[in-house]
Amino acid sequence: MFAGAYAPGSVNSLLLKMYQTIKSQTLSLIADLTLNPKPSYNVDGQSVLWTDYLKQLRVVVEWCDQQIAQSEPGVEEVTVCR
Repeated sequence: MFAGAYAPGSVNSLLLKMYQTIKSQTLSLIADLTLNPKPSYNVDGQSVLWTDYLKQLRVVVEWCDQQIAQSEPGVEEVTVCR
C-alpha cells in the first residue's frame, strides 16, 4: 500500500468519526448557549438572533444523526434537542 492510501472501509470510518466530532462539538455549543443565553441584538443593520442560531445548530445535529445512521447500517442514533 502506498502512502496516503486507505484500507477498505477506512474512508467510512473516517467519515463516521468526522460526523461524530461535528455532532459532539455542536452539542457543546448548544449546551453553552442554553446554559448561558445571550440577547439578540442589531449592529449597523445586521441582526444577531441567538434563537435562530440555536435552531440551526439543532439542524446540524439532526444532519449528523442521519449521516451516522447511513454510515452504520443497522445502527440508528437519534439526538433530541430541546
